Amino acid sequence: AFVTFDGHMTGDSNTYVYRTTDFGATWTALATPDIRGFAHVVKQDLVNPDLIFVGTEFGLYVSLDGGKAWGQFTAGLPNVAVWDLAIHPRDHDLIIATHGRSLYILDDITPLRKLTAQVLESEVAFLESRPSPMLNIVSEFGFNGDGEFLGRSPSESAVIAYYLKKRHVFGDLKIEIYDAKGSLLATGPGGKRRGLNRVEWPMRSKAPRTAPGEGIIPSMYALMGLRAQAGTYTVKMIKGQETFSSTVTAVSDPGSKHTDADRAAQLAA
Repeated sequence: AFVTFDGHMTGDSNTYVYRTTDFGATWTALATPDIRGFAHVVKQDLVNPDLIFVGTEFGLYVSLDGGKAWGQFTAGLPNVAVWDLAIHPRDHDLIIATHGRSLYILDDITPLRKLTAQVLESEVAFLESRPSPMLNIVSEFGFNGDGEFLGRSPSESAVIAYYLKKRHVFGDLKIEIYDAKGSLLATGPGGKRRGLNRVEWPMRSKAPRTAPGEGIIPSMYALMGLRAQAGTYTVKMIKGQETFSSTVTAVSDPGSKHTDADRAAQLAA
């Protein structure tokens, strides 16, 4: 069990986070100088017990080793008070509640669960992500008031996550996607930053070649390639002279009423 203590009412701005493993008979302090601000909430991961999140007055902090060391999460999240945290048991998202700055959602913390001490010592390591659904996107056009909730639509892309111990500086770093027959479906640049990288694959083939002119079909789908079929695809990272391999899994939209045979017939047509 974990507890936090918010001392701002008494003028104490130190960080207090404690853990007990004997039902409260003894407590271990987890806060280190890496954490800033008094703590509002602490949350342990539902899958990896060494993955712990702490929300403070100045942001979100993450520990990968059970609270021995901490780092601030800054990817798209400002230095804002984090008052509550929730981990979605189905989608594996981290939901971050702030005070006056709305909600933030960290999509799919599965890669964070795989950042073990052994992985952190590796030069390169692919990290498991959740299966990627090929969503049937539904959109509407309306004149909404300022009181209506507005959020981003789910991405149609599959996410490929990997870890780099050092920033890649010299030579190319690219990602290639292959189908079950070994055919190259897509290639593109990969992230070169030190630490965790995420690369998106739209799960489509290249767009068809069309003749220029006024006769082009006025539909955005004429500019998009065929959708991939559900299944497992091979991912290759070409890093200089080295090659690393992994897989990514695409699944059909859970809300779709079409069968795999329907989709195969569509692809053949």
